[in-house]
Amino acid sequence: KEVENIKLSKTLYMADADKLLERIQKSGEKHPEVKIMLVVAHDPTVSILGARLGNIEDSDNDSLMQVSAGFSTAMGAIFTSDKPFKKWDNKEEKLVKIIRGEE
Repeated sequence: KEVENIKLSKTLYMADADKLLERIQKSGEKHPEVKIMLVVAHDPTVSILGARLGNIEDSDNDSLMQVSAGFSTAMGAIFTSDKPFKKWDNKEEKLVKIIRGEE
C-alpha cells in the first residue's frame, strides 16, 4: 500500500517528551482519520515518553522495563489504544512490544 501524508518536522529533532506527546496529540487532532503514526526521534526522549505512556495493567512487562532503561540504536516501541491520538496521555496506552533493528 502506498504511504500518504508523510510529515517531517525538524522542530522535533531536539524536542523533549512533553513536546513530542504534544505533537502526537496535535497531529491526531488535525488528522482524526489517522490510525497509525510512526514517530522517529532520539533517545532519551523516546524512552522517556514510552515509559510515561505505557500503562502497567495492559502493557508488556518486559517492554515497560526496556523503555524505563532506555533505548539503544534502532529500537522502537509499538503502542495501541482505543482512543484517538489527540487523547493519548500518561499511563493510559498499551505498550505492546519493543522492536530492535534486527527484527
